[in-house]
Parts: sequence; structure tokens; C-alpha cells
Amino acid sequence: MIYARVIAAALLALSCGCRVVPRETGAGREEAAAPARESARAGPGDEYAHYCLGLIYEKKGMPEKAAAEYGLARDAAPGSALFDLKLGLLCLQEGRYADAAREFEAAAKDDPGLFDAFFYLGMAFSKQDKVEPAVEAFKRALEIEPGRELAALGLAEVLVGEKRLDDAVDVYESAVEANPENSLVWYNLGLLYVNGDMLEDAAVAFIKAGALKPRWFEPRYRLGQVYELMDRREEAIDAYSDALKINPLKIDIYRSLADLFRKLGRTGEAESKYRLLLEINPSDQNNYLALTHLHIMAKEPEKAVEVLRECREKVGDSPEVDFYLGIAYGMLDRNDDAIASYEKASGKGLASDILSFHLGAAYEQAGRFDDAVEQFREAISANPGMADAYNYLGYMYAEKGVNLDEAIELIGEALKIEPDNGAYIDSLGWAYFQKGMVDEALAELEKAAGLMGDDPTIREHLGDAYRRKGMLGRAAEEWRKALELDPDNEEIREKLSAAGEDGAGSR
Repeated sequence: MIYARVIAAALLALSCGCRVVPRETGAGREEAAAPARESARAGPGDEYAHYCLGLIYEKKGMPEKAAAEYGLARDAAPGSALFDLKLGLLCLQEGRYADAAREFEAAAKDDPGLFDAFFYLGMAFSKQDKVEPAVEAFKRALEIEPGRELAALGLAEVLVGEKRLDDAVDVYESAVEANPENSLVWYNLGLLYVNGDMLEDAAVAFIKAGALKPRWFEPRYRLGQVYELMDRREEAIDAYSDALKINPLKIDIYRSLADLFRKLGRTGEAESKYRLLLEINPSDQNNYLALTHLHIMAKEPEKAVEVLRECREKVGDSPEVDFYLGIAYGMLDRNDDAIASYEKASGKGLASDILSFHLGAAYEQAGRFDDAVEQFREAISANPGMADAYNYLGYMYAEKGVNLDEAIELIGEALKIEPDNGAYIDSLGWAYFQKGMVDEALAELEKAAGLMGDDPTIREHLGDAYRRKGMLGRAAEEWRKALELDPDNEEIREKLSAAGEDGAGSR
């Protein structure tokens, strides 16, 4: 935690702040202690001698004796804030936070303008979960010395712990205004901006922190994450690449870079990073699955199958591997293999809406209508927001000309989720057409064509609806467009031939 580092740094700073006694070891250290002992014995009222002896005992790891000497020093010179501070720090180190707070309160009373008294008082209160007293103490410390980042860090940490993020942001913003050269405060401010979804401000803060400390990895890494959240992919790649120059062993960055390259369509660079991840950790199945996903999205199913086979050899089998094999086999028109892989994944306990959807689609393509219906219903049950499952099942019914009222209802559910989806609108139009509601069908199909005019199925459906209305010229026009988009579709060619055209637009 940042706060723990604050405490450690602060204690070290104060304990090392006095150079009264040289740092020696062994016999030399004992010789250094001897004059102080003599001085203490010679003059019990000599606060300087007791203070020096307390420092020696503290350096030797003898806190009880150190506390006794600091107490004698305070007795010899009442009202000295330094001795109160030293006693308070010993209590703080020993976890006696209530006692520490009393000593720091005494120091603050002795010297109301002493930064250290209020800063350590804030730490002692925060350790006791006394939030408001801690806040007030840290604020007073900042009033005394506005540029001291330790107090800002301590105060902000307390506020963050209380979910008072706006107040913590105010503290850090005031701190960087007082001292704009503090990289740690800029960095922490950036983290708070991220929590508050202030991503532009977060990016600026991380850039500032990185500029002030050029070899610091974290600001550049966080900057990359922020750019990812903002969908500024090229800038995220640049930030991550800069971070890797500082720490090339941060594995997460390679995955982030690979994903960014994939999203940008830079398949070669993405594959290179995924392969690097496999070299770093060849036993991590997730790396194989990520590379498989890349090949599937790039419409390279053969490569996807090769990666999955490699995964089986080096890592072993799993339902996830079977699932991805099903997708790849489906893309290769190996429908029986796809079904076998999906069923194997399901048999190993993988249950998800996505698996049910893909298995349903494979069953439908294999002509196993009832099995497909069952899988789509399972997908909808597992994920009531899965629009594709509603649409696929509804379109299946429409194509088959059965359960048309339910088909319209199912497709309507899909459109509630994605109202501007042209494919779903086409499905609704086709269900209306099959039900004999031609006017309603035309309205939906024309809307679908306006959204997805380059889809041959939509053009064909629209042509069929125009023919049903007796608008043969319009029908032929739509069929011609469909054939241009799908030249191998013999069914459309036959429709044009029946309409007196040869498919090339001539009569």
C-alpha cells in the first residue's frame, strides 16, 4: 500500500534526521556511547545528554531504554516538541497508536507550527480508524507546509479508504499545484481519475508522472490501459511499447498488445505476440485459445485447428479446446466433426449460452430440427439477453413455416435488444410473409434492405414479397441484385428465369 510506504519513509526521515552521534559498530559504538552516559550521570537535568543517549539506544534496537532517556530529556526541558515526537515515533513503531497520538498531540501543543507533529498525529489516528481526526491532522500539516507530499499522500489514502474519492482528488490536485514536480502525486492522481472514469485527465496525469520519472514503468503501463479503455488503440500500443522498454518481463503487456493488434486487423503482429507468449509459457492454455481466436476472426480455420492440436499435445485436452475445434470445423464445412466437438465439450461439463447456440446452429445445418430447437431454448434460458438465439430460433420456424406466431414473438424479443439489426428485421419480415401478411412483410423487408442492402438473402426475400403483391418488375429487380451478390445461387436464377429473364437482366 502507498500509505505503508509513506509511514516507512516518514519514520526513516525523522529517525535519521539527527547526526549527533556518528554511526559506528561494535567497540567503536560502545566508545561513542560512553561520553553520553557520563554526561547523563553527571547532569540528570541535561536534556541534550539524555536525548543523545536515547538516539544511541534507538539505533541499537533498544526502544525501552531509548524511551526512558527521551522521557528524562523531556522532564529536563518541558515544552520541547522534539522529545514528544521521538516518544511518539517509538510508540508508532511498536503499534501503540493511542499512546503515539497522545505524544504527537503534546508535540503539536508545544509547537503549533510543527509539520511533523500534525503529520504523525494524522498517521496515528488513521491507524486507529479515527477518520475525521486523521483528516483534520493531515489538513493542518498541509496548511503548515502545502508542498509536502507525505501529508497529501496520507490524507488522500484516508479519504480513499472512506470512498470519498472527490475529496481525495481535490487533495492531490492541490498537492500538484503546490509542487508540480512530484511524480508520485501525479501518478496517484491518475489512479483516482481512472476510478472516477475521468480518463482524459488520467492520461494527462500519467504522462506527467512518466515525464518526471523517465525510467518509471507504472505510469506508462497505466497510460496504455487508459488508452485501451478510451479505444485509442494506436496510442495504447505506443504506451505499452514504451513500458516494455523499461520492463520487458511484464507478461500482461504482451497479451494486451496482441489483443490490440488483433482488433486493428494487424493479424501478423498479433500472431507474433501470441507466439511469444507461447514461448514464454507453453503450458498456458489461454495463450493457445487466444491465438485460435485470432485465426478464427481472420477466417483462417485451418490454422486454428493446427493451434488447437498443438495445445492438446503440450497442455492436454479440455472442453474449451473442443468448443473452439467445433467452431473451426464449422467454418470448414465439416459439420459432423463440429457437432462431435461441441457434444464432447458439453459432455465434459462446459455449459454456456454460446456453446448451446453453436451446437444448435450445427444441428440446424445437419437437418436435426428438434435438437436445434432444444439447444436454442437452452441458450435463451441461460442468457435471456442473447438476441441471436431468439432470432435464429424464430427464423428457423419461419423458414419451416411452423409456429409462426411464436416465430414473430421470438424475433420481436431479439429486436427489443437490437432494434436496428437488419438481419433481425429481415427475419420478422419473412415470418410475416410466411404467415400471409404481405403488406407487413414488405414494410419490414424494405427497412431491412435499407440497412443491409448488400445481403443477398434480404434482396431475395424482398423480391419474393414484391412477386406476391403482383409487382413482378420490382421483384425481378431485387432478384437480379441478389444474384449479383450471390452468383452461384441457382434458386434465384430459376426465379428470374420463371419471370422471363436469364439472370443477366435480359429477356
